[in-house]
Amino acid sequence: MLRAVAAFIGLFLIWLLLTGKLQTPAQLAWAGGAAALSLWAGIRLAGAASPVFAAAPQFLLLGFARAGLALGACLSTLRAALAADVALAPGLARLKTRSTNNDVRAELANLISAAPGAVVVDADAEGLLMHLLNEDALETADYAALEAHVAATLSARALP
Repeated sequence: MLRAVAAFIGLFLIWLLLTGKLQTPAQLAWAGGAAALSLWAGIRLAGAASPVFAAAPQFLLLGFARAGLALGACLSTLRAALAADVALAPGLARLKTRSTNNDVRAELANLISAAPGAVVVDADAEGLLMHLLNEDALETADYAALEAHVAATLSARALP
């Protein structure tokens, strides 16, 4: 829902920028109608009505729940950089996912990349390829629990 609101506002502002004027209520109606039509087409044609799109509020809460982890990782990296005690072991690691659902893998990649220290650089049918700042700090159990939580959220939203 939040993505739909953001898309509507963005399309409305693009319309205003491209036309360069908004002087009458009719022009405002045209801008709103064009934004709504574009949003509807995007939802219908791009598959935005998938469970991930419908579960946006739950994933927003999950992101906030992981904010402490992200802040801790930020402060740890900042402390190490300020102390010139940077003993990182960067590298690539493959995380094999249990889920075969592309939506689960995409949201998992999004959540992993949102926290400092790891960025998903590739995703395929077997799992995710991550670039890590510190390969020694990889905790696969944490990622497995996160994947299970994402899968549970999506399966709960997929039920009628």
